[in-house]
Amino acid sequence: MSAAPRVDAVRLTEFATAVYAGAGMPETDARLVADTLVQADLWGHQSHGVLRLGWYLDRVRNRVMNPVTKPEFAVDAGAVAVIDGHDGVGHALTVLATKEAVKRAKEHGIGAVGVRNSNHFGTCMYYTLMGARDGCVMLLTSNGGPAMAPWGGAHGAVLSKAAGYIRGAI
Repeated sequence: MSAAPRVDAVRLTEFATAVYAGAGMPETDARLVADTLVQADLWGHQSHGVLRLGWYLDRVRNRVMNPVTKPEFAVDAGAVAVIDGHDGVGHALTVLATKEAVKRAKEHGIGAVGVRNSNHFGTCMYYTLMGARDGCVMLLTSNGGPAMAPWGGAHGAVLSKAAGYIRGAI
């Protein structure tokens, strides 16, 4: 039996960075997305690894995700904030939200930052580790698509209806 081929993580990150930068993402955001994908694979989270490279690229090409992220604070209230991502890169928005949550937690004892109008951001562990390294306990949650059944449910219709109610309340 021959060993599985190995790919150098640094070279793979450089390749993915070049792909996203070529699609119009600023270099720092392209590198961030690339790093999250490679790290996910290294951690064994293949579902959120480099196999998503083409999927994110298609989202940019089809204008579902804006390659240039322009976040705006919709709410800025001490320990609490809401960031409107304007359909920007989910990874960049989640890094911003993580840094804001840590900053606010250190100032107020807790930091709660919501993000709306974002995109998929990869593996949660990438961001919760950022918070842990800054000395904070983090909880990161995300919504699921309407095709996803709620825990114990048979189909996604209930979740889709609930998501509509939640969107209307925000």
